[in-house]
Amino acid sequence: MCCGGKGDEAYKGKDMKDPNYKGEPVNPKLENGPVEERSCTDVICCCAFIIFVAGLFVVLSNGLANGHPEYLLAVYDATGKPCGLEPVQ
Repeated sequence: MCCGGKGDEAYKGKDMKDPNYKGEPVNPKLENGPVEERSCTDVICCCAFIIFVAGLFVVLSNGLANGHPEYLLAVYDATGKPCGLEPVQ
């Protein structure tokens, strides 16, 4: 811990140059490797990533199918016209 969090009291006055300093105490749950009672926490992020990739595929395939992929990256002005490109008829 740092910056005034809980547990900093144990390290007050410790000198890092002291040859007997053994470092921070290890959490007893982590002494023998990863915790056994783990759970999946990335399901929402995985779903969001899959939705993003699917949406990207739809946008790119639509741009390529219409024959004007340069319009996907074009900058548009306030009237909706692409800057530097001729409007598609």
